[in-house]
Amino acid sequence: MRKSTIRDYLWDVMNDRAPGLKGGVVGLLLKGSSIFYKLAVILIRWLYQRSVLPSYKLGRPVICIGNITVGGTGKTPVVQWVVSVLKADGLNPVILTRGYMARSQSAAGSVLSDEAVLLSESLGVPVIVDKDRRRGAAKAIREFEVDVFVMDDGFQHWRVKRDLDIVVINSANPFGNGEVLPRGVLREPLSALGRAGYFILNKADVAEDRGKKAKEFLKEKFFHIPLVVAGYSIFEYQDLQGRHLQLSEEQLRQPAFVVCSIGDPESFRRKLLDQRIQVAGFHDYPDHCVFSDQDVDDICTEVKKSGVRRLFMTHKDAVKLRVFHRQFQEKQIECCVVFIRVGIEDGKEELISRIRHACSA
Repeated sequence: MRKSTIRDYLWDVMNDRAPGLKGGVVGLLLKGSSIFYKLAVILIRWLYQRSVLPSYKLGRPVICIGNITVGGTGKTPVVQWVVSVLKADGLNPVILTRGYMARSQSAAGSVLSDEAVLLSESLGVPVIVDKDRRRGAAKAIREFEVDVFVMDDGFQHWRVKRDLDIVVINSANPFGNGEVLPRGVLREPLSALGRAGYFILNKADVAEDRGKKAKEFLKEKFFHIPLVVAGYSIFEYQDLQGRHLQLSEEQLRQPAFVVCSIGDPESFRRKLLDQRIQVAGFHDYPDHCVFSDQDVDDICTEVKKSGVRRLFMTHKDAVKLRVFHRQFQEKQIECCVVFIRVGIEDGKEELISRIRHACSA
């Protein structure tokens, strides 16, 4: 069984979508591991709460954008939105990130992951990649004028004290089957959501009834924590070399092949369908996939077999696939990079006020 096939099957088990005896047996085996994982998380969190393990201030206000599940919650567009709010207020934010599967070098000297490159390019702010956020913050203060830190994917990074915890939840798959890793998708038991300062219930535009149920659950169980609902919108198309594409309605309606390597590929596909873009073929690679020459050859072959010439991808994929732009040109495949942004419904001004309050802490 190929690695990607195993990954997909385990993901189905973690979301109770693997039928039959085999799925039940694998789920039972993972359940045993989940018990030990859960106990370990509870113990570590208790040690931080009792100051047995120390937590540190970073010398500037810290706004944390995190989640309680693995997989794509749409956290990166939320980071972009928060940084934009801070910049609009005349502040100098710096992003601190772990940099999962870091690969490329930034102008600031950090080794960046695909998400970090995306953030650096789209926001024009320093992005510091370091598993040790305290060390990364110290580097940022030495090298840049910093007013506030935005800590990407830090809800479980208890070593750093923060002034606001914004937890992003995927409306389309809020908590999986309710189990912690590896039996489910939860990084912590659901009770950990009580630490949040704000909830952003994301992807409401593609969630249907699941989003409504998640909102009801959060309002009932964590009524003291404010919540806003958010969705995505497509605001721009570019080619792989960063040039704006002016696509007519007729051009957008033409069938296209779609490739992505994100945590929640289905939400991307559904967003394209919502725009009435005809998806002639779809290939999702593992999140943070590093594309090889062979992968690109395979993609080109799939595009040709589907009978189309246009290939849609996310910005996150484009930062890794742009080095292959000549290969796509030689195959006469038109690459179209889709740029999305988050839009917050009722409660946006209250959230902005809370962000501003955190910055003055």
